[in-house]
Amino acid sequence: MGRLKITAFALILLTSLLLSHLYIGYQVSSKEGVSSLINIAGRQRMLSQKMLSLSYRLKQNNWENPLEIELTKKELTDIISQFQKADSIILKYTTTIHHNASLDSIKISNASINHLTFAVNQVLQSQNKQELSSAVASLEKAQSQFLVAMESEVDLYENYGKETLKQISRIEIIIYAVLLLLTIILLTSLIFPFIQKIQTKNKSLEKSWERYTIFVEQMPGAIAMFDNNMNYLVASSQWYEDYNLVGQDIIGKSHYDVFPEIGQEWKNIHRECLNGKINHNDEAPFERADGSVQWLAWDVRPWRDEKGNIGGIIMYTNDITDYKLLRLEQNRLHEIIDKISDVARIGAWELNIDKSNLYWSKLTKEIHEVPDDFEPTLDTAIQYYNKGESREKIEKAIEEAVKNGEPFDLELEIVTAKNNIIWVRAIGEPEFKDGKCVRLFGVFQDIHKYKTLELRNSSLLARLNAIMQSATEISIIGTNLNGIITYFNSGAEKLLGYKAKEIIGKKTPEIFHNKEELIRRGKELSKQYRKHISGIEAIFAPTREGRPNTREWIYIRKDGTNLKMQLSVTALKNTEGVTTGFLKIATDLTETIYLQEALISSNQKLEELTQKLTRKNSQLANFAHIISHNLRSPVANLTSLNYLYTNTSDPEEKDLLMSKFQTVITRLSETLDTLVETLKIKESSNDDLELIYFDEILERTKEMLTGQILESDAKIISDFSKAENIKYKRAYLESIFLNMITNAIKYRSAEHAPVIRITTSYTEKGKTIVTFSDNGLGIDLEKYGTKLFGLSKTFHQHKDAKGVGLFMTKNQIESLGGTITVESQVNSGTTFTLTL
Repeated sequence: MGRLKITAFALILLTSLLLSHLYIGYQVSSKEGVSSLINIAGRQRMLSQKMLSLSYRLKQNNWENPLEIELTKKELTDIISQFQKADSIILKYTTTIHHNASLDSIKISNASINHLTFAVNQVLQSQNKQELSSAVASLEKAQSQFLVAMESEVDLYENYGKETLKQISRIEIIIYAVLLLLTIILLTSLIFPFIQKIQTKNKSLEKSWERYTIFVEQMPGAIAMFDNNMNYLVASSQWYEDYNLVGQDIIGKSHYDVFPEIGQEWKNIHRECLNGKINHNDEAPFERADGSVQWLAWDVRPWRDEKGNIGGIIMYTNDITDYKLLRLEQNRLHEIIDKISDVARIGAWELNIDKSNLYWSKLTKEIHEVPDDFEPTLDTAIQYYNKGESREKIEKAIEEAVKNGEPFDLELEIVTAKNNIIWVRAIGEPEFKDGKCVRLFGVFQDIHKYKTLELRNSSLLARLNAIMQSATEISIIGTNLNGIITYFNSGAEKLLGYKAKEIIGKKTPEIFHNKEELIRRGKELSKQYRKHISGIEAIFAPTREGRPNTREWIYIRKDGTNLKMQLSVTALKNTEGVTTGFLKIATDLTETIYLQEALISSNQKLEELTQKLTRKNSQLANFAHIISHNLRSPVANLTSLNYLYTNTSDPEEKDLLMSKFQTVITRLSETLDTLVETLKIKESSNDDLELIYFDEILERTKEMLTGQILESDAKIISDFSKAENIKYKRAYLESIFLNMITNAIKYRSAEHAPVIRITTSYTEKGKTIVTFSDNGLGIDLEKYGTKLFGLSKTFHQHKDAKGVGLFMTKNQIESLGGTITVESQVNSGTTFTLTL
């Protein structure tokens, strides 16, 4: 009976234990399923962040690298597929496998998931920068909503797991209470095995946390979990690798002890997340203790315990240093390429055959002189090519490329949007798929400057060759540095009796020279240059030394007869100034020698006549400048008087101005008379000199410039006590005073009225010194000093500046043996010193 009771108790106990085991096993399985849901949800969060990161990469690409865009979109398509697959697993689990009232109430944020999926598809379907920017903005919003919803769902999963643990704990208590009486009887035979089984089940619950720890440790990304004191609870393998922690035991240690370089900014982020905030960043630099810079993307958020309290933070980071450095290098390369393109004037183009879309880079549009927002088509692009040969060539080239896959490289003329005709280089390369051309792409270069130079050089070379060939009485022979003949003109053929085809590339000029003469010349040069010179070097040595090389030589014709030739040898140099060969130009002196004496006599007479004519022409040109320049100042003076007369209503002032008109007109008439008389130039310059008083010249100049003096409120101070007069050409001296005073007024400072000081004195040798000083704008002599007295050179942005006055003044002074110097500082005035 006792055995039966024991057996009955044992059966009851076994049945109870079996039921408990089944129930607890079911609950443990449910708990493990929830852990799996949490893991999948975490993966969904990571995938959503990667979707957004790839979308940013598309946006940063700025539509400039089609291949990179295509690869990125493919990667994005794979990720959205993984995301949707994970969503299906969660939905299947919560609706079929582990059907539960609590989980039934969980909405797996269908709206936010659909919104996120829709936004990603918008990014994939974007065709331009504007569509992509809008789609990325929608994705940012959808991803943010999804993360919030998923955080709520994960909390529900964790709460459900916690409820399961509580139920299991309550079942255990009930079982322990029911079986308490039986434990005494079956203590030794039955109870201990069952207790061990229950403890085994409890350990399986503890392993759920271990599984979660293992899941975190084996995550492909860098993830770490911290408590409220920022001590490590668990970290993934990738975390150890990314932060060089492999082999270190960091669990239980403070994050700030592991990374002492962490600054206050990051500590503030951690504190905010421990208070419930989420911190997310896709790209930021982080300086490590060793001075290296690490680029990171991160997501930091709090985690909560079974009571809903924040237990610490979970930190997800992604080391994007390699990617960032690659992007920086790409950007640097793009900048270099852009600069090279700007310097070389090279743009890009791309034609999509199927869609008939034509892309022009910014520089391509600039070359065509169209706006940046211009949208080209194939038809409009072809219309820019100049009608005729250029347009026909590009049309044929595009047709051959599309039809037969023939690339092209053409130099053509286009007519820009602003009607400018320029030379361009169009290079195209076809791309075929499945035997069909789907794309044409290439570069477009502005070569107008170089092409124009090339055409001009070709024209010049053609004309030069024509000239050289037409010089039938002159022998022109070109050689390389070794003396081998490379050019033989028709004049050389006529004089020497050889044909060019007999000579070029085969002979040296020694064939035309007398050997004894070459030997004698070689000895002369050897002595002169202190080195052995012989053979052909007797002809070329002086030219190699950079010295003049013209002398008479005896040439031997093909028939053996001799010619007396005047030979000049010059060096042929490339654009870098390096000698590449020699040019021998020779003329027949047979008749020249016969007429030499007569020519010498004629040349002497001609030279004397030339000198006379040169002086005459110089004087005529000088007086022409005087007339054009000196009359401009009186006319300007009349204009100023007219302005003052027109803008005053005071009768007395009008009368005064009218008298000034009369004075200026009188002086202008006198000046014209003087200039007309002066044009009657005699051979001797001394016949034009007369004794002139400086105060008389100054008074006449002031009368001619009355209007300008009144208008500018100029003050003229003179001191002629040390030298009152001079024997000089009146027209020259009046022109000098007029130029000096006019310039001082014209280039006055806007901050104060002009003050002009004129003084005279004598040098020790009896020369007269006249100085003109002003307080005007001054001249930058370091910049303009060498050009100061040049014709048509101006140094201020003044509407009346002609650049003639100083040039003419200098010529007038120097023609009578004088000099002119200048001292000046910008904004501090100018002093001219004239030695007459």
